[in-house]
Amino acid sequence: QSTWGFLEQMGKKRRRAVVLPFFSDNQHPVICVQGNHARTGTHRGSLRYAFDFAMKPGTQVFAAEAGVVVAAVDEFEDGGTRYEDKARANFVAIKHLDGTYGRYFHLQKGGLVVQIGQVVEEGQLIAHSGNSGYTSGPHLHYDVVDFLSELTCSFSLLGIIENVPCVAATFSAPLPETPVELEIVIADPLCGETQLKNQDQVKGKAVLVQRGVCDFGVKVEHAIQAGAVFVIIANDAPDNEIFSPGGFRLPVSEPVVMIQSKTAKLILDSTEPVYAVVCAGEQKFIRRDITKKGRREQHLLYMYETLPVCFKLTEWGRGTHRTFVPHSFSRCPPSRASIFGSCCNSLSSLAWK
Repeated sequence: QSTWGFLEQMGKKRRRAVVLPFFSDNQHPVICVQGNHARTGTHRGSLRYAFDFAMKPGTQVFAAEAGVVVAAVDEFEDGGTRYEDKARANFVAIKHLDGTYGRYFHLQKGGLVVQIGQVVEEGQLIAHSGNSGYTSGPHLHYDVVDFLSELTCSFSLLGIIENVPCVAATFSAPLPETPVELEIVIADPLCGETQLKNQDQVKGKAVLVQRGVCDFGVKVEHAIQAGAVFVIIANDAPDNEIFSPGGFRLPVSEPVVMIQSKTAKLILDSTEPVYAVVCAGEQKFIRRDITKKGRREQHLLYMYETLPVCFKLTEWGRGTHRTFVPHSFSRCPPSRASIFGSCCNSLSSLAWK
């Protein structure tokens, strides 16, 4: 860990203390394979306070904090390191009393033992670990965030289907606070890789563009230039994959959301005009000023940030309560040797809250 990372752990940012989301002791330690502020891994930027714990598929996963289950996916098979695996992780998200969310990723298909709306207690069994999504090996990804994209949008197709999965793009303009009814026009070309040929039909309406061929920024820009007041990105994956699109550093002028391919098929196959009823979901936007090297680079609305977390050490010799922050390739819980060893070993393997 860098000096800055260690100083931050020692108190520059106060960490919330939670229990480990798995069983582990000195006889059966779990290894943290990626900690905070990873220099070569994925835990950077908005994921800088995340943790990855190596564990066999089927290992019991417990709630690190009490709360209510607000989102869950339990349908994907084992993943890998392909680009298409990135949005195919089984997960569960729990909303805590203070409005933050605990997220548990890469769960086993069929391993979820809770359901949306269920109240869970600290230490309660919620799922079994797996290897789904973007992963190089079986592990549990755990973090706490201040924003959950799965709760950003309420989306229905009038007279066809209600409350279908939908998420706002990170660069979306604020979604309407009250339900708005909009006619959906299919973009021509469908993927929006060039200027839309049907601008007269699109103006003042919602436009459906399909993912693929070009990046999100290009297709959204072409849709807005054509006069669309709402942009719907249809995922092109054949399963129920959905995620929050990125691609802009600043918010665009109109709302942008993504829907699943099966929802888009209902629109594409319809012989009659299709109307969407949309509004902001439970999760409202957060305006962020993100700086790098003293210069503002982003001003995004629908983007999460991970929060600093430390873990409770429940057994501590004489009963003194402590917490620890695991770093990459450290034991959980830390061994006594790493606690009472040399100063260098202690600083590199453990930081107290």
